[in-house]
Amino acid sequence: MALMKYGKLIILLQSLMLSCSVVATPVNDKIAIKDCSHSKTTGLMDQCRDKAFNEVKNNLDLLYTKLYQSYKKHEPKLAPVFKSMYSQWQTTIKANCEFSSYYSRGGAAYHAEYLSCLEKNNLKRLRDLTEIANTP
Repeated sequence: MALMKYGKLIILLQSLMLSCSVVATPVNDKIAIKDCSHSKTTGLMDQCRDKAFNEVKNNLDLLYTKLYQSYKKHEPKLAPVFKSMYSQWQTTIKANCEFSSYYSRGGAAYHAEYLSCLEKNNLKRLRDLTEIANTP
């Protein structure tokens, strides 16, 4: 009897692994922390940081959507947990970046420093979710 339960569990896990690997999206190797040190003005630095942050964020949102849709289809009970986790994670990194850039608040470099922090955290999360998506 216990052996039958484990057999069903193994089959379920195998089917989940196959369904998740279908949505796997490799992280573009060109996506990395962008060096904006060449920027000659604060405005150019902010533009560079905005562009870098948005590139990583867009890739992260795309992968999140693919994973969420896969969970919704193949593992409906996991989908709301994944959605909640993602929302809480976003809140946490925003608070973390506000904390780490606190002393530059009001200064010319605050916006760039804050976005750099978000970019680093989003890139790490993008790599983590890509690993989850690619795990067979």
